[in-house]
Amino acid sequence: MNQVYSRFLSGVEMTLTEAFSRLPDPRTGPAQRHDLTEMILMALCAVLCGADSWVDCADWAEDNEAWLKRYLVLEHGTG
Repeated sequence: MNQVYSRFLSGVEMTLTEAFSRLPDPRTGPAQRHDLTEMILMALCAVLCGADSWVDCADWAEDNEAWLKRYLVLEHGTG
């Protein structure tokens, strides 16, 4: 591991959910219907699977909702 990064990451272990849950959520009102951490994780998975637009991310999440529910709560689903 690069020395610059190793001093910051040495001994640090966390899941992606833990890492993204530390981000502040600037959304208000109805925009908070879906959990921000879950939205970020769904977008990340979609992009890793080839999505290159927000529509692609939404389509991917809907198509893979059953798989996502194995790892995320998805209180309001993916739509």
